[in-house]
Amino acid sequence: MMRRQTGDTLLSVALAGTSRATCGPVRTGTTLDELIEKLSGVEPERVLLLAAGARAVYRKAGLRPGTLPQAVPAPLEHVPACPPRVADLLGQLLSQKGDALLVEALERLRQAGMRVPFELLPALLSLRGTALRSALLPILGQRGIWLAAQNPEWRWVQDHILPEASAGIEVQLAAWEDGAPPQRLAALRRVRTEAPEQARAWIVSAWRGEKAEFRREMLEALTEGLSQADEPLLENALDDRSANVRARAAGLLARMTGSALSVRMRDRAGAQLRYEAPKQEPWGLRRIASSLGRGGQRGSLHVRPPESLPDDWIRDGIAAKPPQGIGERAWWMQQILGLVPLSHWNDALGADPRELVRAAAGNPEWGAVVLNGWAHALALDAGDAWAAALWESFRSRYDTSKDAGDRTLAWTSLELVLTHMSADKLEPRLRQELVAASGKPTVQQTARGPEVSIDSMSRACSQGLQVIRQPWSADLGATYLRSLRKYLAGARGVKSLSPGSWMGTIPVAAFALPPSCFDQALEPMNLRETDDWLWQRWHTEIGTFQFIIRLRKQIAEEIHA
Repeated sequence: MMRRQTGDTLLSVALAGTSRATCGPVRTGTTLDELIEKLSGVEPERVLLLAAGARAVYRKAGLRPGTLPQAVPAPLEHVPACPPRVADLLGQLLSQKGDALLVEALERLRQAGMRVPFELLPALLSLRGTALRSALLPILGQRGIWLAAQNPEWRWVQDHILPEASAGIEVQLAAWEDGAPPQRLAALRRVRTEAPEQARAWIVSAWRGEKAEFRREMLEALTEGLSQADEPLLENALDDRSANVRARAAGLLARMTGSALSVRMRDRAGAQLRYEAPKQEPWGLRRIASSLGRGGQRGSLHVRPPESLPDDWIRDGIAAKPPQGIGERAWWMQQILGLVPLSHWNDALGADPRELVRAAAGNPEWGAVVLNGWAHALALDAGDAWAAALWESFRSRYDTSKDAGDRTLAWTSLELVLTHMSADKLEPRLRQELVAASGKPTVQQTARGPEVSIDSMSRACSQGLQVIRQPWSADLGATYLRSLRKYLAGARGVKSLSPGSWMGTIPVAAFALPPSCFDQALEPMNLRETDDWLWQRWHTEIGTFQFIIRLRKQIAEEIHA
């Protein structure tokens, strides 16, 4: 007689086959076996299938229900919800996936002291994107924060809730020790403004246990209120195993004119550059002539790039391997020059920025590298005189050079200048460029007939409109719209209007124009009515532009403080 089995034999019987199974009756190892034993006179194959099906159902439904903890109700709201018309507008923006418009609407809600409505919370909490989440967090209300805690996918809310700005050091310390990375960094920045010594102590104590990216972020928190007291910490960071951390430490030390690294970099850079002034003109007269924009003989800039890269240079943040398209010596020199404040060269070389930039541009072998290094140094001290001189040099080089590689290099440097030039200096230049670009377009004959050339707006202007702070000022916005209308009016007489820099700026302007320009932007553009596909592109682009402006106007009218 075969011994009775008590374990689960379903698998072994299925693999061996019911006719050859030696493990006895089919068993599931559960209380179902009492029912299976009653299946007398049933074919073994059918018993096997019934047992397998019963066990599957048993496993799904055979658990006793547990006791769920009682949910804590959401706290009462103290901030009013937005009106129904605003809620409808938010729903419309959500359905259209208009992220930039939604960010603008959420920011206006915050300024108006209102929160989002309950019914939109699930859709809003599921949004992705740093800008969207940052705009949403302050207006979620108590219900939104409570709801986010019920869903692991909305954990980002809990991770980004920051202590109150007025919270004491104990609260900030708790966030630093137990919070998520965004909360820890926020606490560090807050303490940095009020107790810089305490913030440094936090960084020192946590340094060894943090990942490289977080170590770099901790150094970034030192930017505000950077002082000589931070130098020992940053000097130690130069020995970090992460190149990104070392580079950030070097960049901060370079901002301290009295730091040991700043002195080392000035010494290294000084050995590479020497300016020779025109001998026949006294320095005072030459400086006056230069300031008046007059000619005369130019000085010469003699350049001697480093022959090798010592270990102590690498420790100070100089990367050894250059990116593609630049030689090693040029790469090392460019990095060193980028870590020397531009104000140093006025006295060190005995000339003003405009003259030094002109002299560098006149050096055919190394001048471009020197200028690129100086463009990077704008991050340390973006003096207006230096920014203006570099702007003119790169602008001229980009427009006149016939070498594609040199034009690319000039444009990369020009972008740096645009990024670091102060808005009050950049905006007048952009307005001038816009007026110049609005002149009567150049018409060229093509196989299709007369066609407007695409070079009416400089690339510098189109890029400048993107990097200058938004929303634009009322003056810049009005100048842009007048220039665009004048440009389009001058093109009405041609068969085709090619896309180009002007068309590329229209999506930027749609979100950058200030509310004071909305009505002007919505006036008809008087585009040529034609079946030409290029003109049709302009119709589409202008139509999208005015659609966005209408929505922005509606947002401004519906949501106001």
